[in-house]
Amino acid sequence: NVTGNTKTRDEVIRREMRIYEGELYSYTGQKKSESLIKRTGFYDEVTITVKEGSRDDLVRVIVKVKERKSGTFNIGAGFSSFESFVFNARIDQNNFLGYGQTISLISQFSAIRQEVNLSLFEPYFLDYDVFMNTGFYFVKFDYSSLDSVYYANYEDNRLGYSLIFGYWFTDNISLSGGYRIDKVWLKG
Repeated sequence: NVTGNTKTRDEVIRREMRIYEGELYSYTGQKKSESLIKRTGFYDEVTITVKEGSRDDLVRVIVKVKERKSGTFNIGAGFSSFESFVFNARIDQNNFLGYGQTISLISQFSAIRQEVNLSLFEPYFLDYDVFMNTGFYFVKFDYSSLDSVYYANYEDNRLGYSLIFGYWFTDNISLSGGYRIDKVWLKG
């Protein structure tokens, strides 16, 4: 039984469990399950307790979680001798809609740079031990605004997409590979 998850779907917690229904109970599996559920970063507290089952040879496993706030919003400003004023903002939503996914939107603007990144991380793609990370980005450098002899009067524009898949061999070892495509064009 899973309790305390008001936003998170049960499957997000169950897929981290190393105690499986119908198998022999394992204290090591219980502690490993607690550790893996905490590692998701979605919970302030995780407690797994074992109670008597309906028969002497059965036990009930109760997973109690306390969810943490899963969204962050950061905003910043600064000054650089190269880029003049710099403004950046970042929005992250962990455990998006209770599915365990992470969505991020990052932007940065200055006198010469405009940058936007949007990414999605899916820890269990199609409910397999395969993770997926995908993202789009756009970056524009406008060197024409610089009063410098070191830079020509041109724009550097970049548009890209990346797709990475990985497989978990164990709880701590994975292998990943991906594809990235970039389009770069200069205006001058």
